[in-house]
Amino acid sequence: MQKLKAWLSEAYYIDQEISDKLMQINYLRERLTNITASLSDIPGAPIKTNDVFAGAISKIVELEREIGREVEGLLAARNEISSLIDQLENREYRLVLNKRHVLGWHWNDIATEMGCTKRHAFRIYDEAIRKLYEIQKKS
Repeated sequence: MQKLKAWLSEAYYIDQEISDKLMQINYLRERLTNITASLSDIPGAPIKTNDVFAGAISKIVELEREIGREVEGLLAARNEISSLIDQLENREYRLVLNKRHVLGWHWNDIATEMGCTKRHAFRIYDEAIRKLYEIQKKS
């Protein structure tokens, strides 16, 4: 059952990696706007600003490509997870699992949306995981 939970959490971790890379891109873009040329007293001394710009832009492009690949992986993972969850007959089980593993919601938000306590949301989740595990074993 732990393998099932880990597999269901895969979309969350991919999403977190994408967010981290987006933060890196924002950081690099901010740094690019703050870069100024270093002036030298030596006439004809090379200004290294172009190297810094080129390196930062290259890193941004690399990160954007990685994000594109990860978004594709995220969509594929969410589709697989949704397909498995959709096999559950109980609507409440589907809601909890979708909110947690497809949408990546936090437990407090799930409980509030469902009009129950966090503890009750955990109970529903545990029951849903057991049912999902049974379905997966049969497949």
